[in-house]
Amino acid sequence: MKRLALITNLPFWYPGAGDRTRVLALVAYFSRKYTLSVIVLRRPGAWGKEHEEQSPYFRNCFSENPVDLTILSLEADAKAEVKRTLFRSNAEAVIFVHLHLVEFLPSVPPHVRTLIDVIDLLSERSKTHQDVGKTSGNTLSFDQEAGYLDKFDAMIAIKEVDYQILEERFGEERVILSPPAVRLPRQQIREKAGVIGFVSGNADPNYWAIQDFIENVWPHVKTPELELRIFGPIAERLEASPEQNIKTFGFFEIVDAIYQQIDIVLNPVTVGAGIKLKSIEALVSGLPLVTSEHSAEGLNGEHGKTYFVAGTPVEFQTHLRTLAGSYGTRLKVGEAGYDLAQKYFSPEACFASLDDFLAE
Repeated sequence: MKRLALITNLPFWYPGAGDRTRVLALVAYFSRKYTLSVIVLRRPGAWGKEHEEQSPYFRNCFSENPVDLTILSLEADAKAEVKRTLFRSNAEAVIFVHLHLVEFLPSVPPHVRTLIDVIDLLSERSKTHQDVGKTSGNTLSFDQEAGYLDKFDAMIAIKEVDYQILEERFGEERVILSPPAVRLPRQQIREKAGVIGFVSGNADPNYWAIQDFIENVWPHVKTPELELRIFGPIAERLEASPEQNIKTFGFFEIVDAIYQQIDIVLNPVTVGAGIKLKSIEALVSGLPLVTSEHSAEGLNGEHGKTYFVAGTPVEFQTHLRTLAGSYGTRLKVGEAGYDLAQKYFSPEACFASLDDFLAE
């Protein structure tokens, strides 16, 4: 196969959210393997022109990654435009990002293979919300979701649990495991731990988790020498508290500038689907990670060796105190986590199975 197409509605050149990071990694990897056509569907009001040609992120993305880019407005006859664009591209396979783009499936020429990058199983996400008494915007059952997924020739799962669910339903020949790929510089472990960091988008599960942490864990962990720093869009929903040694920061253009400040990475999120990208970023950065059981899913590591897993507020307190108080433990866990990340979350490791499938 020589020609591949990808369809998304995400401005993936703009840093921040995990989904955008996923698409950028796909583009960066496969634009060097195939002639890649990328179709971006812009929803009305979703983002402005400043996120395109006027943006340095846009210019840098497409100067580094050679693709045939088409941006289409959903206000126009987008399905017909997608069809024309795919015919012109001569693509032999098309990757759709997210199930909600299933409506564009009829625009694909009949001889072209179709793949769906599931990212999150929507029914599983809804289930995790219900398990903790929360609601989500999705009401699809798995049978309903599977009905839509079945319209594609193959499905891409980003973690083992989702892969097993889909394999049982559709068979292994139609399901590909392709975890999120992350490249970040490795950070140095400082002898003295001064910062516990939480990096997050603005979604409700992230807010619920950090609020619970601040109320039930942080008062038992904080010391005059130890700060909690909260980075990313989630900071807009929180207030800094100098008396509690809590500082909030907004969006950072360069992700590794965040991890340069952190000594121990925290991920207390207990709700949602897919792999938690911030857990992977911690491992790739070589920093010790304390994570909830939920946010450790798909990491393929070992508690106490490659990261620490906490199921209760007391366990979070214990693990954070252990790491904050021991330079040697931080070094050991950070190094083991880094080795794990190189094995499972480099682009070469993450996309090997998908690449093999496309080459068939």
